Amino acid sequence: MKKDGINMKYQVIARNKATGENEVLKSFMDHDQAANFAIQKAMEGVHAWVEKVGK
Repeated sequence: MKKDGINMKYQVIARNKATGENEVLKSFMDHDQAANFAIQKAMEGVHAWVEKVGK
């Protein structure tokens, strides 16, 4: 997927503490947007990471 010529291939994932399952918090962002969102979640105490969509 592309938005204005930028690859929107990244998603932010976090592990749900209750179920132990990984959950996609937000997807289809460029790398900078995904990294910033993951940092925002870290500041909220959530361990989140960035992955490419379709990995």
